[in-house]
Amino acid sequence: MSRYVISNKDKECIYSMDELMPIVAWLTEKYTSKESTSVSYNIARQLMGAVLYCIRELAVTEDLETAALNLNKKQLAKDAYEKGYELVIAKVNQTQEMYHTMLQCFHAYGNQNYYDTAVKGIEGFLKCYDVRYHPQNNIITMDYPVLLIFDQMCGVDLIYQYLNCIRLEQMFLSQLPENFIQNTLVRYHCDYEELFVNICSIVLHNILCHMIVEKKISEKKFTEKEYAEIRRFALNGTDEELKEKLMKFTEVLVDKGYHKDGELLAYLQADLSNFAVELRNMSSNNHFTL
Repeated sequence: MSRYVISNKDKECIYSMDELMPIVAWLTEKYTSKESTSVSYNIARQLMGAVLYCIRELAVTEDLETAALNLNKKQLAKDAYEKGYELVIAKVNQTQEMYHTMLQCFHAYGNQNYYDTAVKGIEGFLKCYDVRYHPQNNIITMDYPVLLIFDQMCGVDLIYQYLNCIRLEQMFLSQLPENFIQNTLVRYHCDYEELFVNICSIVLHNILCHMIVEKKISEKKFTEKEYAEIRRFALNGTDEELKEKLMKFTEVLVDKGYHKDGELLAYLQADLSNFAVELRNMSSNNHFTL
């Protein structure tokens, strides 16, 4: 007999097919407006996925103490599904609120993919998301690359986290002079508007290099002497040692400019492993895009 494990950290609850099928049958009736009790195999899989998604939402959303209690006593599958369904609706409302707040001051800095994904894409998701029959569907492709990866997420849980990354990027960029951001992006690539790149990452890298040479971002582009200083800094030690130094610079940046926002700091630091390797490669080849 098939069994489905619903987990919350170290707690698990196992529902059998016999417990889940009545919910799927009920959902099938709603899906077909009671005109039929059978659907295609693909739709049946979709509806089973919808049931499991909502039950998992209950497991991951409730506070640990409540979730452990509920999982230990094993809620009836139908009760767990309905409570999870309400939580999915609440997550959609939270996503909508975050989206509309972000729109008030969103700036794509000319990058078309950033605008299309963050503005048009999220709007399309919110319009088309099917909470009842297909909550596990992401709908959009999220072509704009954020700095975090959410491999195990789908549906509104994924979109909420993805949108939160964009919110953090906008928080970071909004405190910087627009002309500095534009000049940095142009130096990175003259056609940056058409690239599928992370805008925040490019700007952060440039600021960190300014910090390395103790140069104000209001000053002109780096001199050859400053590039040499960056090169010495990057090639002195291992990748891990370089990453640690960059993390400390980022911590100083967030402390001074962003009121020690811990969420923003964690987000920006997620980019530093890659940047440490990139900076060492640029330094080794003496070819900088800063």
